[in-house]
Amino acid sequence: MARRQKFAALAGVAVAAGSLLVSAAPVAVAASAESEAQWVQVAPQVDGANVEAGTMDASGCTWARGGGTICGQVLGKGKNIEDLHISRQKPGMICDYKGEWKVTNSAGKQIASGSSRQTNCTVAAAYFHWRLNKTYPTGTKVTLTWFREGKKDASVAFQLKK
Repeated sequence: MARRQKFAALAGVAVAAGSLLVSAAPVAVAASAESEAQWVQVAPQVDGANVEAGTMDASGCTWARGGGTICGQVLGKGKNIEDLHISRQKPGMICDYKGEWKVTNSAGKQIASGSSRQTNCTVAAAYFHWRLNKTYPTGTKVTLTWFREGKKDASVAFQLKK
């Protein structure tokens, strides 16, 4: 399987002959078995998120402007966010792109944010990774947004429940 196909398959998207199938649906995974804290995908709204025992991480994907997907991931333990990831998969070139993250409290007030940008081009997939290692209270929301050529492609968001 080609690298692009493996990356898209990991993101929960079916790939055939190098193009995305319209029938493939974005996926969401939210999990927490060992603690009461649980990150769940809240935007775009996804019914029936899958739960994996033994992990405190959450990940989810959505369709993006211009085709392909945006996938986001919150990695951590309990209420501590260790890392954030956002990735963009699409056939062809991805040029002049930016990833943003925003953390808001339960009242909707922004309490942390950051971004990264690349002006070069990459083929089929690109990503950003941020290290936070910070604990947040229940109700905290993390929004990950991808921009390409100055326009928003899509966002995924996760909220800390319990």
